[in-house]
Amino acid sequence: MAFFNSKEKEKERRKFTKEVSKPTPQPKQKRTVATVISKNIKVSGTFTGSDAIKVDGVLDGDILLDSVSIGATGVVNGSIKAKHVSIEGKLNGNITCNDLRITRLGKVSDRVHVQNLILEGEVTGEIYAEKTITVTETGRADAKRLESKRVIVNGKIDGKITASELLDVGKNGFVQGEITVKNIKTEEGGRVIGTMVNYTPPAIKAPAPTKKKVEVIDTKTV
Repeated sequence: MAFFNSKEKEKERRKFTKEVSKPTPQPKQKRTVATVISKNIKVSGTFTGSDAIKVDGVLDGDILLDSVSIGATGVVNGSIKAKHVSIEGKLNGNITCNDLRITRLGKVSDRVHVQNLILEGEVTGEIYAEKTITVTETGRADAKRLESKRVIVNGKIDGKITASELLDVGKNGFVQGEITVKNIKTEEGGRVIGTMVNYTPPAIKAPAPTKKKVEVIDTKTV
């Protein structure tokens, strides 16, 4: 049996009170999607803000958010501007973002302007990626214009293609059309068909001379 004097009792009381008053640590919660358009729901309008949206139904309108996800049953008829976009369903419209992934079932038609593109599905229209375009084995692009620094192809591209640094065609890759490249790498089994020319950087136009207004001073005396 232990005996405590008054000072020791007060010390123990404070220790107990301090431990009880400590907040119970809460588990960290994962960030959830702010807005969900469910399957079999059709919405018309424009979504803007700084959060995320997932579309499993049909949206007729534009999206201007940080993150956009179109599910397998989702359809967006409009334009998208975002940081990160994942498309498993369909987009009928333009898209501008940093990183875009079009999954195996995903389909995009119109104009794509991104930093980096991973294409596992299909794109029809114009594609411009400032850094890299990666076309996987299931990826297909029917492009009026496809342009990037590095184009890595293990799927199929048909159209007008420009790779300002490297066109890398894997063993399952197929590239056909008007091809402009700086460097090309083709693995055994990869196919490249069409016309090919060497890439030359666009000439920088000199600024037009500015016209200065000349002030005429009349020195005649009356």
